[in-house]
Amino acid sequence: MTRRSSWLVVAAALAACTADLQTLNDVATPLARLTVHVKGDIAALHPKGPDFGTPNLRAQVVWGATWNPDPFCTLAMSPFAKKPEALPLDASMTAVAAAGCRDVFGFIPGQPGPSAAVGPDGVADIDIMALPPASVLVGTPAARIVYGAVVVYDDRNADQQYRLLRTVEPRWQLDDDGPGSGGPNGQGGQGGQGQQGGQGGQGGGNVNAAGGPQGSNGQNKQDFFYATSFVSMLAPHARIAYREGAYNSASFYYPMLGCAAPPGGYSAIAVSGSPLQSTCDIRTLEAKPIELALQPTETVRQSFCRAEQVRYREPSAEVTPDFSLPWACLEPNELVIADKPGECKGLTHLQLQGCRADKTCKEPNWPMPAQLPPWWPCGDPRKVAK
Repeated sequence: MTRRSSWLVVAAALAACTADLQTLNDVATPLARLTVHVKGDIAALHPKGPDFGTPNLRAQVVWGATWNPDPFCTLAMSPFAKKPEALPLDASMTAVAAAGCRDVFGFIPGQPGPSAAVGPDGVADIDIMALPPASVLVGTPAARIVYGAVVVYDDRNADQQYRLLRTVEPRWQLDDDGPGSGGPNGQGGQGGQGQQGGQGGQGGGNVNAAGGPQGSNGQNKQDFFYATSFVSMLAPHARIAYREGAYNSASFYYPMLGCAAPPGGYSAIAVSGSPLQSTCDIRTLEAKPIELALQPTETVRQSFCRAEQVRYREPSAEVTPDFSLPWACLEPNELVIADKPGECKGLTHLQLQGCRADKTCKEPNWPMPAQLPPWWPCGDPRKVAK
């Protein structure tokens, strides 16, 4: 066969393979369509002023991250963990939990999914054109699933994506006149301080949620959140599901024990009850719209805080924590203190000897110091060990 005839054979084969290809003018068919009905008066909820502009409401699917609450918060906040060996909560620990623990059964947003603009009639039709990313699927290739929430937000920078909130990492400074310079004044008064700190967190969050002028650069504008279909597993909610392969009913990824398995592919599930005894209404996405009522942004803001790892830190002798924030000694080796009030709640654990990722690790990342920080309020674990 000559070279010319070989090229003719290849050209003929390619023509046969591409005969059924669609043209660039063809419209892709969605894998599924989700209709969202948004109810409420956004004008009554949206901040007023030239810096806030006209609301640009958008509805979006948000795939959930695996939830990994702080062990302190699990013992302090979970109604299913009240056992004799559970953490004994005094006033100080209760204050820390109130100021620093988010709902341990709350939905944790992970990766963004498809979205659509909310029309003047309050309707958004979300076309799902692709499968959820593999990074959010939980399980093995033979059996995996992801749950998601439907959210409504003001897309202030018009990028068609929400911007998650995050906790404010503590940045304690050396300042003899600052709030952290006085050190602890005994544990007795910490409960009242913790309650004040918790209230301050809510008040400060309101200010931040309103956004405030953030410059003329639209990319710096924080989105305002106004609704979500999934706040907590302890409250009635609607979730979106995508399932591949088999289903593990014993999974504790946003469990709904007592409910039937979601069908393969996409579905919508209305859930009530508790994670241990749930009642579910499972349907296809197209069967019924998701109904969402607009709310003041401060009432739903915690649902848009990104997942945070439990933070264990080595205390510094030179930098004193801000003891005006709620704090408590969990043991001589561990102090827990609430983060500074802001849009999201958080905790920091200070350990004289410990690890950054797991307090029960066998090989500490930092050793016990030869001398304790002068401000350390939890006793001397070296004496306890003896």
